[in-house]
Amino acid sequence: MLAEDPRSPVLAGRRLRQSRPARDESPVHQRAWFAVMLAAAAVGIVGTGLAAVSAFGPRPAGVGAGRHGDQVAALGLGARTEVADVGEIGETFAYANGVSVTVKGLRRARASGVAVGARKGQPIAVADIEVVNHSRGILNLTELQVSGRVRSRSGGRDRQADEVTDPAGVPKRLHGELPPGHHATGSYAFALGTAAEARAVAIELSPGYAYRWATFEGAAR
Repeated sequence: MLAEDPRSPVLAGRRLRQSRPARDESPVHQRAWFAVMLAAAAVGIVGTGLAAVSAFGPRPAGVGAGRHGDQVAALGLGARTEVADVGEIGETFAYANGVSVTVKGLRRARASGVAVGARKGQPIAVADIEVVNHSRGILNLTELQVSGRVRSRSGGRDRQADEVTDPAGVPKRLHGELPPGHHATGSYAFALGTAAEARAVAIELSPGYAYRWATFEGAAR
C-alpha cells in the first residue's frame, strides 16, 4: 500500500476535520458564539415576517388601489351596514356608503331558440335590476352577484334556479364601472321548471363581493 502524502488534499481535509476538537474554545467563547448565532437567526426571522406582512398583510384603505381607493373604504362600510335581509320586489336596499339596489320588476317570459340555460319555450323569470351609486368611489359592476331561487310553497327546500342567457328576449346584464352619482339598469333571467313556479321567486343580489346580500321575493307577472 502506498504511503499517504501529507500534502495530499484528501489527507489535508481529513486532518482538518480531526483537528477541530482540539481547537481552544473555552465556555466563554462558546457562549459568545452561540449568542451571535442566535441574534442572527432572530434578525432573519423578523425580516422574513416583515416581508410577509408587506406582501400579504392588510393594507389601509386606498393603498395600492389606484383610482379605486375610495371604493375600498366604501366596500368595507357597506359590508358592515345593518340592512334588512329580505324584502319585496320593488323595494330598495340602501347601504351606509350610498350604494343602493332595487329589483324594479320580475316578469315571466319564454326562452327563445338561442337561449343558453333553458330550452326553447321554457318559462323563465326575468329580474330587472337597478344599481345607484351615491358613494364616493367607483363601483365595479363586474362584482355584482345575482342569483334566483324558486320558493317552496309546501315548506320544503327552495330550488336554486339556473341562470339563463337569452340575447333574443332578455336585455343586457350590468357590466363595467359605475361612477359616483350615476345609476345603471340590467336584466337577469332564471329558468323555471313550470309556469306555476313563477308565483314564488326570490332574487338574491349583492352589489359587490364585500357587500351583504339582499333578497327580493315576489311573483313573476
